[in-house]
Amino acid sequence: MSKKYVEGETKEQRKARKELEKAQKSVETSQILPQESVEEKYYVLCLKHGTKYSADYVNKLYNGVKRHCTLDFEFVCLTEDPSGINDDITVLPLPGGISGWWCKPYIFSNDLPLKGTVLYIDLDVVIANNIDKLFTWQPDRWCTLRDFTRVMRPTWHKYNSSVIRFRVGDLDFVWTEYKKDRTFAHGGIRGTRRLRTIEHCKPKSECCITVFHGDPNPENCLDPWVVDNWR
Repeated sequence: MSKKYVEGETKEQRKARKELEKAQKSVETSQILPQESVEEKYYVLCLKHGTKYSADYVNKLYNGVKRHCTLDFEFVCLTEDPSGINDDITVLPLPGGISGWWCKPYIFSNDLPLKGTVLYIDLDVVIANNIDKLFTWQPDRWCTLRDFTRVMRPTWHKYNSSVIRFRVGDLDFVWTEYKKDRTFAHGGIRGTRRLRTIEHCKPKSECCITVFHGDPNPENCLDPWVVDNWR
């Protein structure tokens, strides 16, 4: 307990002692109280390269995420051409020397100035339900899709990279290994065909993202459900 007066102590000395005791008490209290946990940052990341997809695809993906994510996130686009992209979107440059779908390994690079958890989403998708679970489910692990194009083959253990969730830095080895051999040829442009029949089908309620794999792309699908949600 602090003494109010000490024999022989001047007024200035008493003031200095009080300030010292106050500071010591503050330090002791901070050592007892638990440290506040710091929430990691959430990012939604997309990739736009070349002319396959316009800035409209980036902006509509951003709009869909805003409508269907209640968590605090930053939307980031990796591209060599930021023209037409919404000003609320953070744009990061792609490195030189890569093209086509081989730009994608760069999303795992430690060179990206991001820190936290990344939810990568391809541009050729439509979001229609809440995507919070894609951030919060098993947060200590990286997650991606099973290859749905071969869903009828139970022994087919391959992935589809349309949606990937990972912590920055955990998968840098993918980019590092890719850089050792950049001789891969990139694929052609698909997704330009338009469906002849307009249908009124829609995904199940638990489905939050639908992937347009190959043809058509969302802009070429006039099904009401797609038109209502890709905007």
